[in-house]
Parts: sequence; C-alpha cells; structure tokens
Amino acid sequence: MAKSAVERFEALDSLRGIFACMVVFHHMASTSWLTNRGIFLNGWLGVDYFFVLSGFVIAASYMAKLKEGYPVGKFMALRAGRLLPLHYVVLGLWLSFEIVSALSPYGGLSLRQPFTGSRSPGQFFASLLFIQPFTSAG
Repeated sequence: MAKSAVERFEALDSLRGIFACMVVFHHMASTSWLTNRGIFLNGWLGVDYFFVLSGFVIAASYMAKLKEGYPVGKFMALRAGRLLPLHYVVLGLWLSFEIVSALSPYGGLSLRQPFTGSRSPGQFFASLLFIQPFTSAG
C-alpha cells in the first residue's frame, strides 16, 4: 500500500481526542466521581490545547498545498463546510429547547427563565454570526 502524501500525527490525534473529551466532560452537569476530577473540572483548558494542536495538524496537512497555489478561498470553504453544519445544528437544538421551555406550562426544561442571560436572543444572534467574544455576555 502506498504511503499517503500527507504525514499523519497519530499521537496528536489522540491528544486532540483527550482534550475534546476534557471539554465535553467539563460541560456535563454531573456529580459523578469521574466528572468531579480536576482534569474535568478544569476542562475548559482543553479548548486552547485542542485548537493549538488542531491548527498545527491543519497547517501541516495544507501548508504544501497552499504554497503550491491551492486557492485560499477553497481552503476556507472546506473548513467552513466542516464547522458550520454542526454549529448550526447545535444552535437549532438550543433554540428549540428555549422555545419549548418558554411555551411549557410546567416551567420548562430548566430552573432558569428561558431566553435570559447567556441564552438571550442577542447571544443567539452573536453565536449565529460568530461574534460572541465581542459581546458583553460572550
């Protein structure tokens, strides 16, 4: 079997998976022995590590192509094609839960008021446009 032209960093793939799991477990509201470990309580740190490693892997796989004239617009479209669908599905689910909570006669799916705080309509639109770091509740 011919060797792939793109070098694979299997150890980094594993680390990216570990850091992604750190972030997921950090966001899980749980009192289990696993999610109460320091590595998961501080799982927000995994975001930075994940993005740095991902940037390195992406740069390593596309750098030669970009130097040879691979269209930057096509590269950006491919990246957006991988990120945007999941982002918009999650935003759609979030909006659905907020609407169900607002319409529910039993107080909704949460103990807080729907469409408030970090889940306000303004934050929804900021997330839709990827500008949430520039908003006050970002």
